[in-house]
Amino acid sequence: MKKTLSLTGFFALIILLSTCFFGCGKQTVTVNTIMQIDSSFSGQKVITCSFPNSMISSDQSKKQLAEIIKNNCPKDFSYGTKATDNGTSYIFTLSFTSKADYQNKIKDILSRDTSVALATPKTVLTKGIRYSEDFDTADLLKWLFDNINSANSPSYNYQKSINGSVVTIGGQNYETGSKIEINNVTGYAINNITVETTNNKNGLYDRNITYYLPRSTYNTLGQKLTDYFKSLTDSSAVYADWSQSGNTQEYQIRYRNLSLSDLNQYTQKALDTNNCSVSYNSVDTSTPLAEQYLFNENLSMLNFMGNNRSYVPLTYLYSLPSNAIPGDGTVFDSGSWVTKSSWPNGEYTLNISNCKTLNLRVPDGIHYDISGIRMKLYNNGGDNFTKTISFLYNSKTGQDGQDYCYGFLKAKKTDVSKTTEGDLLLCTVKISGSSDDINTQLGTLFGGGNYISYRENNVPFSLITKTEFKDSVNFSYMLTGNNINKPFTYTVYGSKGQQINSLKSEGKDFEDSKTLTYDSDGGMTVKISGGDSYITCNGSLPYMKNIIFYCIVSALLICITVLAIVLLKKRYAKRLHVLNREDFENEHA
Repeated sequence: MKKTLSLTGFFALIILLSTCFFGCGKQTVTVNTIMQIDSSFSGQKVITCSFPNSMISSDQSKKQLAEIIKNNCPKDFSYGTKATDNGTSYIFTLSFTSKADYQNKIKDILSRDTSVALATPKTVLTKGIRYSEDFDTADLLKWLFDNINSANSPSYNYQKSINGSVVTIGGQNYETGSKIEINNVTGYAINNITVETTNNKNGLYDRNITYYLPRSTYNTLGQKLTDYFKSLTDSSAVYADWSQSGNTQEYQIRYRNLSLSDLNQYTQKALDTNNCSVSYNSVDTSTPLAEQYLFNENLSMLNFMGNNRSYVPLTYLYSLPSNAIPGDGTVFDSGSWVTKSSWPNGEYTLNISNCKTLNLRVPDGIHYDISGIRMKLYNNGGDNFTKTISFLYNSKTGQDGQDYCYGFLKAKKTDVSKTTEGDLLLCTVKISGSSDDINTQLGTLFGGGNYISYRENNVPFSLITKTEFKDSVNFSYMLTGNNINKPFTYTVYGSKGQQINSLKSEGKDFEDSKTLTYDSDGGMTVKISGGDSYITCNGSLPYMKNIIFYCIVSALLICITVLAIVLLKKRYAKRLHVLNREDFENEHA
């Protein structure tokens, strides 16, 4: 009996201790999300974070939580509090007036681009609603829980319970996860859609769009289907018709020589959406020798359905003229840009088996061959210079390159000119001013690593001023392809009266005055290999202050010497006169 009681007491003690420890365990912060959108994508997202009393039981912990939220809540959120029987709820509200406004505010909160896709198709092929986001509620509250964790408060021993979201679209409620994904559609499946783009690099584009459907769908829907696809086709199409291949019915639309705006307009029409965009712009990586562009297209495939209510498969093809050099294409996926490059037969190719939206970037450029580069630096006296940079082109093949280089530099509001020299075409930019002035312009034109500096050193009692100017040249980034090993010469000219004593470039010394070779116009030239070099030029100028000082001192010394001689002569003459008088008196005494 005693043994039984002992065991009973032991287990009771265990239960009591377990209860005590359980009470000291982690508390649960519950998160719920409600989102409401009207037909214009105006609405609000409301996130409620419920903190239990046990977590903020003291005034200090409540105050600390309030300070955390006050100091760190993103500006796009408004917030308030609500007391409950179990604790305190913080209610964060994000209001927006459009899809673009919503995405911009989400981008501010997450510090990254996002994908938000909504479609409500009501066509012969697809009916229903689709809505998806590539972020979840936890992402939107990361700032909050990171700062709570950093507070290191013993009372903040918690765990998160992030529940799903309720989304109201057009008055209809949909329950989904904390990462919104609504795919409530019915209809007829499309096997594949192919979008082909040709960038002609003249401001005009060709586009083919082909839909692949089961033959059975074509037979079932009949005229309704043909009327629907006719509505997706603009009258400017050069071709639009059906064809059959086995059990597949194909409908293709072909457009030729479209402007960028027409390309976007007709693509939106073909995909039955207004959520497409396209751009083609010069980018910061362009140089005077190569134009760099970025093709960016965003397509929405939400108004069509694949098998088993999936998203439709997409094949995307993009091609460029043969003289354009393409770069690695990237696709926006799960919050970041991912390199997905494939150029079989010179055509960029993407195959996406389950495509909601496509946000694609493809860079390209045209590189122009040069015959060489001439860089000249003129010292106008002291810290004042003129620098000229000439890009040389073959007169028979380089006209396009010269024109592009001139346009590139002219757009930056520089002093640039086009000239002809024998069988060469020159595009020359000229920069003048102090070293600081020139460095500012060099940075704007050619980027970092291009700068000059000037220094004078006046040695005490010396009759010369030592001068030193250094020039950092960073052009290798633009010397690609056939331009890597083209001649690049650097010539320096001293100011009036300045003697160049040494010139260094890439470790090659020309300090021995006996080996210095001057150009006929008084400059000294050195070759730059690879486009990058650090050039040091040492020279000398007459130190006029010391020269004038020594001239004055010398003149004074000469004057003093002459005066001393004159005085000595006068004294000698006087002494001689006295001696002669004494001799005369002695003779007549």
